[in-house]
Amino acid sequence: MTEMSMKERMLAVVQGKPVDHSPFVTYNHNGGPNEEIWASVGRNHMGIYRGTYIHQTISDDCRLVTEDIVKNGREGLRKSIITPKGTLYEEHLKQYDLNTYAMAKHYVETKEDLEILLYYFRSCNSVPHYEYFYNNLEEVGDDGIVSVSVERTPYQQMWILWATLIDLSYLMMDCEDLVEECMKEISRLLNQQFEIMAKAVKELPIPLVEFPENMTAPCIGAERFEQYCMPYYRKLKEMIGDVMLGIHADGDVKQLAPLIAKSGLDFLESYSPPPDNDMPLKEAMEAWPNMSFFINFPSSVHLCEPEEIYQTAMQIMKDCQGRKMWIQASESVPPGVWKKSYPEIIRAVEQFR
Repeated sequence: MTEMSMKERMLAVVQGKPVDHSPFVTYNHNGGPNEEIWASVGRNHMGIYRGTYIHQTISDDCRLVTEDIVKNGREGLRKSIITPKGTLYEEHLKQYDLNTYAMAKHYVETKEDLEILLYYFRSCNSVPHYEYFYNNLEEVGDDGIVSVSVERTPYQQMWILWATLIDLSYLMMDCEDLVEECMKEISRLLNQQFEIMAKAVKELPIPLVEFPENMTAPCIGAERFEQYCMPYYRKLKEMIGDVMLGIHADGDVKQLAPLIAKSGLDFLESYSPPPDNDMPLKEAMEAWPNMSFFINFPSSVHLCEPEEIYQTAMQIMKDCQGRKMWIQASESVPPGVWKKSYPEIIRAVEQFR
């Protein structure tokens, strides 16, 4: 078979077509700068998985402001939502070892904050914005593919973006109706995004559609997953037809296995097997016989000796034989170890037949 570009290779996996060998994939600049990694391993041995949106959410009378801050010697960002009803803000502080930012404060901590958030949601609408997709498609070029996302489902949004899980739990006890009103508004915005997506998949070369859920069972449980997530997965899948639909599922998902089987999802992206998370690949293959997997190489194993890294990657390939799949680095890669781990993962995925 003629050697494929990484874009061709990744699209062939998605479409269930033959490939010259399985791709190794990363998020943009994960583990190190793309150009530095390509200079070491070769440009056609590491593909890029880039996620983007085709909508933007705008407000009639609220403003979003971002400013630089320094707290206890750490650089950071403060993001404010300024509304006629009041101002909310969140703070992110620099995590220097991973060259990223970590959440230090969420927008919502009290009932009064929740009332401001509800006002903000009610002022918003999601509208088409294809430029995000076109810009990312041009930037990625033949080095990978660009997937398109809607926002997280309501409960996932509330505990990830807007409040800590502890604060949300208290608020659901103290002012449940207000929390539900917020989630209804998130639902309204999601439905607008679904309409945009249903049209876009007919007009744009979108290979995959994704909910960026960061799904992990301990934070949602089976009952809330069924109530707050599954109806949205099924509805969007009906609207986009044959285009593959998935979620970013980087946590412990074993408890949700029977429900995921009935969810209408086609793939799990950033699925993370042991030793870092709780569901072995062989069990996942049995639980979801038609599921495709874009598997995060376990972050802790990047720290192991080269031969163990190679054997772990080879075992993942064996466990997933016959599925649409690839191994990717899509969670935190410990600083500086890609020079040891990436070549061994690449060696395994390219040798596997």
